[in-house]
Amino acid sequence: MIRNTQAQGLATLTNLRLDKLGTLKAKSEQDALMAQIETDYHKLEVRASDNPYVLRLKAKMQIAKGQVTDAVTTLAQAIPKTDARQP
Repeated sequence: MIRNTQAQGLATLTNLRLDKLGTLKAKSEQDALMAQIETDYHKLEVRASDNPYVLRLKAKMQIAKGQVTDAVTTLAQAIPKTDARQP
């Protein structure tokens, strides 16, 4: 897991926003929320780009954008970095 409390909160918020993205009907709302998600994700990426949780967020973001093949590759990178304590 991400060690810094602020980064953990940002990761959780980003994950919740990604979940909300699929419930929005208006394209303008989706685009605005995706912009927030991308901004927050980039902040996390700077701090912990190889963290498996950050990689999972990246994959989730890629799926939301329809980049399924890229998401599978990202998840494949996350798997070896995850141990029994970080499912």
